[in-house]
Amino acid sequence: MKNKSISEAEALQGKDASKAKGEKKHKFPKFGVLDAVIILLVIVICAGVYFRYSFFDKLNSSKNLKECYITFKTDKVTTAVTRALEIDDVVYFKSTGETLGTLTVSSEEIAIVIQEQPATATVFKDGKSYADVQYPQGMENSLIYGIGTIKCECAVAENGSFLLDGSTYLAPGQTYTVCTEKVTFDITVTAIEEIGEN
Repeated sequence: MKNKSISEAEALQGKDASKAKGEKKHKFPKFGVLDAVIILLVIVICAGVYFRYSFFDKLNSSKNLKECYITFKTDKVTTAVTRALEIDDVVYFKSTGETLGTLTVSSEEIAIVIQEQPATATVFKDGKSYADVQYPQGMENSLIYGIGTIKCECAVAENGSFLLDGSTYLAPGQTYTVCTEKVTFDITVTAIEEIGEN
């Protein structure tokens, strides 16, 4: 009898222990309607902040876009490259595919898109400049320096800097690899000016 009562007592203790464990496992904080409303409010506020600083800034910058001329030079390109460039060719950044603008001429007096100048190389002798030698001209793929103009839309910041389409910073001295549908070449920006300022 004693053994039976002991085993029953142990069984009861085991049940009590399992109940206690079960109760400990199910003690999670309750998720109520108020919690859902608070989380929803936080998401709406975050979305509102993002919307304010991205969409409206882009909208404002696009309103202030002005037509500009980017004057550029190309170093040591071939005449085959410059002959493949025509007025109104769309120019893209090779790295991103973003449109830079269209090739144009800044004056009706200019007949060709790229003004060609013979490319030269400086020869040094004894560590001093000796002579400037022109690359051979008149050949099918002569090396030349080219000067051209790209028409684009930029926002002009208060400090006088230019933002292509209101977002990409442009400045004289920067070099880019650009392409058209026919050719790829490097340009160095020499000047940026609003078209209406001339």
